[in-house]
Amino acid sequence: MRTQELLSDTELTTAMLRNPQRGHVFVVLSDLTKLSCDAWMLPTDDQLVVEKSWGTGDMPIPAKPKTWENRGQRVLRVPEFSRLCQPFLVNVGGIKLPVCDLCKVATAMMRCDADNANLCSRCDEKMHNANPLLGAHKRDFCVDIRWYIDGARQFFKEVSQHLKGTAPLHNRAKHLVCLPLVGTGMGGAGGSAGGVVALLIPELYRAANQYNFDVSLVLNDRVKFAAVQLLRNRFEHAWGLLSEGLQAEARTLADHARDGNLVLFLGSGISTGAGLPTWSTLLQELAKEAGMSVDEQATLESMNNLDAARIIEMNLGGGEALARAVAKRCAVTYCSQNSCLLAGLPVKEAVTTNYNQMFEMASAGAGVGVAVLPYAPATKCDRWLLKMHGCTSHPKDIVLTREDYLRYANRRSALQGIVQSLLITRHMLFVGFSLNDDNFHRVVDEVRKSVRTSSSFSPDNGDAAAAAGASQQQQQQQNEQQQRKQFGTSLCLIRNRVSDMLWKSDLNMVAMSEPSSPSAPSTASEHAEAARTMEIFLDYLSSQAVTGSSYLLNQAFDALLMDEQHTLADCIASFVDSVPQSARGTHEWARIAELLTQLGGKGLLEKKPSGRLHTGAMSVPPPGWALVEVNSASGLAAAVGGAGAGAVGAGALPLPPASHPELPPPPPDDDDLPRPPNGLPEPPKRSAPQAPVKKSTVVPSGLPPPIPVSAGKKGFDSVPPPPRGAAPNKSQSDV
Repeated sequence: MRTQELLSDTELTTAMLRNPQRGHVFVVLSDLTKLSCDAWMLPTDDQLVVEKSWGTGDMPIPAKPKTWENRGQRVLRVPEFSRLCQPFLVNVGGIKLPVCDLCKVATAMMRCDADNANLCSRCDEKMHNANPLLGAHKRDFCVDIRWYIDGARQFFKEVSQHLKGTAPLHNRAKHLVCLPLVGTGMGGAGGSAGGVVALLIPELYRAANQYNFDVSLVLNDRVKFAAVQLLRNRFEHAWGLLSEGLQAEARTLADHARDGNLVLFLGSGISTGAGLPTWSTLLQELAKEAGMSVDEQATLESMNNLDAARIIEMNLGGGEALARAVAKRCAVTYCSQNSCLLAGLPVKEAVTTNYNQMFEMASAGAGVGVAVLPYAPATKCDRWLLKMHGCTSHPKDIVLTREDYLRYANRRSALQGIVQSLLITRHMLFVGFSLNDDNFHRVVDEVRKSVRTSSSFSPDNGDAAAAAGASQQQQQQQNEQQQRKQFGTSLCLIRNRVSDMLWKSDLNMVAMSEPSSPSAPSTASEHAEAARTMEIFLDYLSSQAVTGSSYLLNQAFDALLMDEQHTLADCIASFVDSVPQSARGTHEWARIAELLTQLGGKGLLEKKPSGRLHTGAMSVPPPGWALVEVNSASGLAAAVGGAGAGAVGAGALPLPPASHPELPPPPPDDDDLPRPPNGLPEPPKRSAPQAPVKKSTVVPSGLPPPIPVSAGKKGFDSVPPPPRGAAPNKSQSDV
């Protein structure tokens, strides 16, 4: 069964299209134990052993049930867990997958009953593509691989019963259920990770559709992350819950991210999914702590936030007391899914007005080292994060009151300069930011004065041109020109047309939903649905911004590759093996080895090279190839010009498949004949004929048969004339 067939399940796609309330499947690069969710899978085995790497030392592990075994009960909820996110112990470890019966090295992934064989993905492809008879054999994934998927299926069933009748955590629109890539860590299926991915992804969509909750597949390995995104992007209905317009906006942002041109600007909105307060909510909580009356709190809500913060500071006993109270309420235990999706993007710079350390934690879960400015130098790090308003790790630097804002320019003008530079040189993505921060307005105004003239900046230019009867083409050109002037993109939950009018010359305003009523405020449910749409938007952006192909040469992910990717991987492997050890000490080879490692070819580099081209490495030719008997070195040259099917020989030389329209032309002269690989004789010279040597090579099927060559006592004395009407072949006729 091919991977694409699993994604083409008609029953699944039909059920999804009929259910607009279905859940969405997210793929997140993060630490599963740090992601805020309603329920999550904690892998264990048939002895209820949890690996120390999960960092759950304080978790009370329940007693092992009598029915707990590999073919029995496999899911157990951890009771009385002190944290909000509910873990479920799931037995997805302890099964040992068989070794491939053909190569005896790789982990078996496919089962062929006709051959009574367990095969790895690569051997399965080579064997069953050799001829139509073998290709007709019915194969399926090994039963042992499906055992891991059955564990995930039981997990979803138990979780659905547990969540029934409960509200989603932190006012989310739907419950969020998280799990790892089952069995591919310490569970024994690491060598068949591609098979697990191919079977698990459709199962995740079935669960999201059946139980109407969101599912998040959480990975802490970039190789697995890229491989899963590769497969998910082939699934036609993966993004059915996101409009075409929003998908187009996300692809544009993904282009900026891949080009290294995207920088993040993060507001408090990205933290609410993990229970942290927004700025207004924070002030309400601080007012209660300060002992202010209900009437006083109501008065504060009608005031400017900066002035309200100053009054709270006075009631708490001063700036240090206020800073400690803020740091306490902004302490991070879990990360929101939004912060994890953003942390997994290929961006090197980020700016935030948040005090909390959530983005730092999310980046660490994604394997990205972060230097926090201005507290650490931006050297020897994967990413730096500029904190404009201070950090909970340095409470005295927190900017909250009007006095703090008035003194900001004098104290932190260098930080403002960094933001100004990013606005001019990068495309800035604003997420969870309300665009009403006074310091930000000051920064933007400086940028406007620096890079724009008053006439080109006027937001009414487009309207005036349209009123004057400008053509549609002129209007389009003006719109494109305005987009080039914009500093970045701002994501908001529900469109605010007044705010759009204010910022349209500076930012591309992208709203997740339109208001249900122009005058009435949005409801809590509308706000929650828009927040979920933003998560799906960021998930799509993340899937399109993947830059690595580290699965290509990693044999564990062979099951996910298409035919052309398999061919490419085989060609690269042949090239690597042909490079002798003497050439591997050069600077140029070090650059090539670095690229091969990025493509997952570390195993290829560890093998001892043969130092020659692979002329007989494959006993079975790939699809579209034919094995042809070659009687001599001259016959090899004839085979390059055209050959048909022949006998199998040990010295088979791979040549391009028949689907390739262009083949190398016959050499113009004997001296220009291509040098054959080691093991074949040198091309014959006219003055010194050689005895025939019987070899075989691979040429595309469907081509004309090779020109027969016979050997006489004095060498090659019999060459048939070329076909009627054909141009003479100099190298053949001269021989």
